[in-house]
Amino acid sequence: MSDFEYQLLAKEKKLEILDRQLLEMEVQRFSLEMSEPSRLQGEPQQYTQWQAAMLQFDTGIDKLRKAKFKTENG
Repeated sequence: MSDFEYQLLAKEKKLEILDRQLLEMEVQRFSLEMSEPSRLQGEPQQYTQWQAAMLQFDTGIDKLRKAKFKTENG
């Protein structure tokens, strides 16, 4: 996160925003997880793309969780 000083955005509002973004990303990840393609049937490339998308969600969610922790404690 940057060192930008927010003058009007209170800590509570930042946490609300982070919670909303986390919820949206978790919902999207869950939806994607429910559409997991078969590893055995179809094209292997489709599964590889799905796996990459899941990893992107995992990385994004992890970053948001760290940002929330930093906001709560820092």
